[in-house]
Amino acid sequence: MKEYSYIKRAIFRELCENSRISTTELAQKVKCSRNTVLSNMRALDNELGLFHTIEFNREATHTNYVQVWCVRFGNKPTTDELRKLFEDDYRARFVAETEGDFDLIVNVAADMADRYMNWSIRTMTRLLPYIPKMMPSAIILPHTGFFIVRNELLDKLDLSYLGIDEVDKKILLALNENSRMSFLEISKLVGANVETVRYRINKIMKRGVIRRFTTVLRRPPTEYNIAFFGNYEMAPGIRERYTEAMKYYITVDERLPLVNTFQYLSLTTGSHSLFGMGCFDSEEAAIKDGVMAHKEIYREDRPRINFARITNVIKGYLPLRSVDIAKDYRQIAWDPEKY
Repeated sequence: MKEYSYIKRAIFRELCENSRISTTELAQKVKCSRNTVLSNMRALDNELGLFHTIEFNREATHTNYVQVWCVRFGNKPTTDELRKLFEDDYRARFVAETEGDFDLIVNVAADMADRYMNWSIRTMTRLLPYIPKMMPSAIILPHTGFFIVRNELLDKLDLSYLGIDEVDKKILLALNENSRMSFLEISKLVGANVETVRYRINKIMKRGVIRRFTTVLRRPPTEYNIAFFGNYEMAPGIRERYTEAMKYYITVDERLPLVNTFQYLSLTTGSHSLFGMGCFDSEEAAIKDGVMAHKEIYREDRPRINFARITNVIKGYLPLRSVDIAKDYRQIAWDPEKY
């Protein structure tokens, strides 16, 4: 990865943890002037594309049916054909072409089982001409990372059970597209005064709809970005190996990387037991530090890992950011008394 200055890395880390941080506070945190902060933010935006958005709490947005599809084609469609297939699909949060053990990954979210099933049947039917082998898995415990909830889906979600009315929804839609918008800018957009907007955002935060305001990169800073899926035979001692893997994932990065090596990790059920995404400088690094490191940790469980390079994002954004994974990592609660 290209080397970035400490100031750029520090600014990006702070924006990933809280993209609504003021320029003055950001300058204080990274110990430089406001002008230096602004110039470095402009440089990051020009080179990598900053997208300030919201990381929603999955439970709050009622996107309970989250699936990731791994697809292998017998007759591979063109990029334009895939774009046309998914352009009006508001449930598909992330769609990317890949090169390796599979050809396509799709992350889809729905608030009800029947809506997911309708989407699934429709999508499978549309893909049939390409002779697909589709391997869907349900995301059950995201360890780290997130996929952006697109405004097309957010606009259709019923959040009234959380006390979210139409004005609140407009505020959320605005912040989801640019979470650094000022209270004044939002007030003009939604037709409410500044104090009302401030009050409503505080109310939304207290109700747990938002996990955090964050920033992702539109353009990858790494050459080899991969998606991988795993299955295991689960030998005795799996709990200890899970702990070992967790320690690896949260310590593999440098002290302050521009982006985390592992951008997304989740336990799944269905076709696969694990889904992840990682950022590497080369194929060799991806195999050594991603695939083989994981296989070594879980060697007693005889892991089968399929991986592919992400070559083109059809829809959505790669979840590229820098957060404190040691603090962010969500673990399994190994408590047999609960089950």
